[in-house]
Amino acid sequence: MPTSEQQQIVLPANVDAEKHILGCLLMNNALFSQVDGIISAEDFSLDSHRKMYLRIEQMLEDHRPADLATLAEELAHHRELEAIGGATFISSLTDGMPKLENIRHYAKIVKDKALLRKLTHIGYTLAERSIRCEDSPLELVSELESSVGKLAVSGLRGTGPYSIRDVMVRGNSASLDDFLQSQRRSQGLETGFFEFDDLTGGLQPGDLIISAARPSMGKTSWGLDVSRYVGLQLKLPVLFFSLEMNLESITSRLVCAEAMVNQSRMRGNSLSSEELLRISSAIARLEEAPIFLDDAASLDVRDMLRRSRKIQQEQGLSLVLLDYIGLMNAPRAENRTQEVAQLSRSLKALAVELQIPVIVLSQLNRASEERGGWPRLSDLRDSGALEQDADIVCFLFREEQRLKMCGQAVPLDLQGRADLVVAKQRNGPTGAVPLVFTGEWASFGGFHGGGNTA
Repeated sequence: MPTSEQQQIVLPANVDAEKHILGCLLMNNALFSQVDGIISAEDFSLDSHRKMYLRIEQMLEDHRPADLATLAEELAHHRELEAIGGATFISSLTDGMPKLENIRHYAKIVKDKALLRKLTHIGYTLAERSIRCEDSPLELVSELESSVGKLAVSGLRGTGPYSIRDVMVRGNSASLDDFLQSQRRSQGLETGFFEFDDLTGGLQPGDLIISAARPSMGKTSWGLDVSRYVGLQLKLPVLFFSLEMNLESITSRLVCAEAMVNQSRMRGNSLSSEELLRISSAIARLEEAPIFLDDAASLDVRDMLRRSRKIQQEQGLSLVLLDYIGLMNAPRAENRTQEVAQLSRSLKALAVELQIPVIVLSQLNRASEERGGWPRLSDLRDSGALEQDADIVCFLFREEQRLKMCGQAVPLDLQGRADLVVAKQRNGPTGAVPLVFTGEWASFGGFHGGGNTA
C-alpha cells in the first residue's frame, strides 16, 4: 500500500486518452486489433476503465459485438455497472467524438503513462525497503536492475504482424544488393573456429549455447579459446565465469595458450629465453584485452546476472561463458533434474535479457563413454531441459582421450584429433567440425588450419 506521502503525489496518467480508446472501440470494434499489441487492461489508470476494457476484450474474443448497450448489459451481468459509474458514464465515452484514426496514438500515450507509474512504484517500494534496512544493498540493487529490465521488456510489446514488404523496406532492402548486405550484417558473433562459425552463422544475441563433454575432453580449454579470440582478435568484452578454477589458474592457462608454451615447463620454471619472450608478449596482449574473469564461489543465476550487468553497463558485453553448470547453485527442488531445469530456463532468460549469447559448459553422463562414438543429446547430464532450452547444443569429443581412459592404444591418425559436434541448432543445420587439440598448452585449433587463430 502506498504511504501517505506517496498518496499526495499525482501519478502519471492521461484519463482523456483512456476514454478515447474505449470510445473508439465501442464505435468500431475492428479497431481493437490496432491497440491489442500495445496495451492491456492493466495499463489503464482508473479501475472503471480497466473493467470496461477487459469486458470489451472478452466480448470481442467471444465474437460478440461491443457497443454502448451491450457493454452496459455485460457489466450489469457481472455486477460491475454501478461501480464504473452506470450507463450514463458509458454513454459519455463517445462525447467529443474521439478520432478513430488516432487510436494507436492514444494507446501509446496510455502505455507510456502506465510505464511511468510502474517506475514510480518500483522507486518508492525500494526506497521504503532501504529505509527499513531489511535487505542488503546488493540485493536491492539486483532487484532494481531486474525490475527495470523486466519493465523495459514489457514496454516493447510487438506491434506486428508486418507484411514481408514492410520488413524489407524497414531494413532498407530495396534491392538484391541491399538484401544481401543486410543478411551479412546479421552474422552472429564469431568464435574463431571458422568452420563452426560457418555452420552456425555465428552466435546470436539471446542465444543459449550448451557445450558439453566428458571430463578431460577439453571443454574448459575450448571455452577459454573462444574467450581469447573474442577478447583479443575481435576486441569485444567477454566475461568468463569459472566455478572450477581460481583466477590464477585461468590466467595461467590463457597465457600458455596465447604464448603456445608448455604449461608444465612454465610451472617448473624451466623456460627458454624464446619462451620467456613469448610469454611476456602474451601477457602484454592479454592485459589490453577486454577479457573479464570471475571465480566467485557459490554462484547462482541472480549473482551471474548482476555481475554481467555491471560489465555490460561499464564496458559493454558481447559474450558470457559459464564453466560449468553442474557446479552452479540452484533453487531448491525435489531432485537435481528439476534444479538443472530451473537453471537452464534462468540462463536462457539471462541471455535474452542481456541480448548477448551465453555459452554454458556442461558434463555428459557415462553412457557416451561406455557406448563409444560421438555423444548424443540424450547423454546430457541431469536434465533434458538443457536440450529443450538451448538454441545450440554442441559436444566436444576426442577419441584419443577416450581410448587413453580405457587403457587402449591410440592410433597415429587419432593423436591430437578432436571433433566439435553440433547436435542441435534451432535455426540451422547440424554437423561436425574437425579440430586439433594441442595438449602442451591445452588449446584447440582448426584441423586444416582454419580454426582458432587467437
